[in-house]
Amino acid sequence: MKNKENINIKKGGRAAFGRVDAFIQDKISKGRYGFNELIKAGADSGRMLKRPFSYLETFINDAGVAAIHPSSKYLVARVVRAVEQGGPRVVVEFGAAEGVMTKKILKILARDGRLAAIERNEGFYKKLAEIEDPRLRTARGDVRNMADILRGMEIKNADCFVSGIPFSFLSPEERFTLIREIYAHLPHGGRFVAYQCTTHLIPLLRKQFRQIKVELEIRNMPPHFVFTAIKK
Repeated sequence: MKNKENINIKKGGRAAFGRVDAFIQDKISKGRYGFNELIKAGADSGRMLKRPFSYLETFINDAGVAAIHPSSKYLVARVVRAVEQGGPRVVVEFGAAEGVMTKKILKILARDGRLAAIERNEGFYKKLAEIEDPRLRTARGDVRNMADILRGMEIKNADCFVSGIPFSFLSPEERFTLIREIYAHLPHGGRFVAYQCTTHLIPLLRKQFRQIKVELEIRNMPPHFVFTAIKK
């Protein structure tokens, strides 16, 4: 049974938004793919790190960290595929953590491309900064200071923004401001790819973007939605 399912949502598509809620209830509440799949996904992602419990340690010690486990290889692949489809030369990643997603983005990035990875947590950032690639620039900072961080990295615009930060940790005003700034830094055809465990980001995205694609990756702990918002 295939577990890749897409939902396309355009501005004004209330019916589609309703189907998303029904979708998550059917796939998660009923456990369509089984708990064993989630356990396996968690084990796979843990093997990607030298210290598999580093996320849990950071989660306990830092209230600003929401993840207790790195993204599974399935979620990483889905996010990177969404990034690659836009053919970006300049990518900005928020909440890069130890660089699991960062390394995969670098693999699909052009030789003359640029990737700016931003991480707030000190422990995660130290590991992130160890990645050696001339196309990568790292910065330790808060996503709420995005404009200043990008200015300091001499980035005026980006073809793609990638975010794994939990928007629920931001105030409603901060969420709106961040989405608006991302939109302003994108060219026409540019995309914002975000992965979250809820659909709460959809109404906010619809205020700025005309085209939104939603996918669900069940093989992650917890299951995550991948949102691809394209500037038209």
